[in-house]
Amino acid sequence: MSEKAVAQFFADLASVRNLSALEQWRKVKLCEDMDKAGLLQSPLSSSQYRSKEKRLMNSWGRGARKIPAAWLSIQDVHPHVFKLINALVDTGKVDVHKFHKEMIRPVEWQIENGRVASIYNPFQMAQKELWVPFVRTVLSDLFPFRRCNLCKMIFVPASKKQKKFCSRECAVKAVALTPRRKQYMRDYMRERKSP
Repeated sequence: MSEKAVAQFFADLASVRNLSALEQWRKVKLCEDMDKAGLLQSPLSSSQYRSKEKRLMNSWGRGARKIPAAWLSIQDVHPHVFKLINALVDTGKVDVHKFHKEMIRPVEWQIENGRVASIYNPFQMAQKELWVPFVRTVLSDLFPFRRCNLCKMIFVPASKKQKKFCSRECAVKAVALTPRRKQYMRDYMRERKSP
């Protein structure tokens, strides 16, 4: 499990205001990115299942017979990821009271090999499996998320130099949009046109 891949997965999730409005290919990509980041831990998450839960069906798309179980986790954690990361990036603080109230709790403890292990409800484990990696990512040594100065997407910097823009394309566009650059281009074009 790469910390950068996990952080980028949550950055992508924090950049989406409404999961239901996403194009189907982006929903599938989120599920694949969850798998690539090593976040599929629950035995139920790697399968597909039939759901009668209306909210889940609506967020994946009407007419779908089977929904990737990973979508259950994504859909469950998304409102919190969106709210918490955006608030932290924009203001530097956020109230986490409601988030911790909804955190997964074990249904029983069991002694295994001389140690006490927490046992969770399998469905609830599949539903809430992104919560703990999300908390670990947010509370990592350095807060990994930034907001792009141009497109306003949440991103994880690829290097220490990349702190303002999510991609090279945004950095180039931002430079082209600066007043000094615009004036330079006007002057340059005027000089080229004059005989």
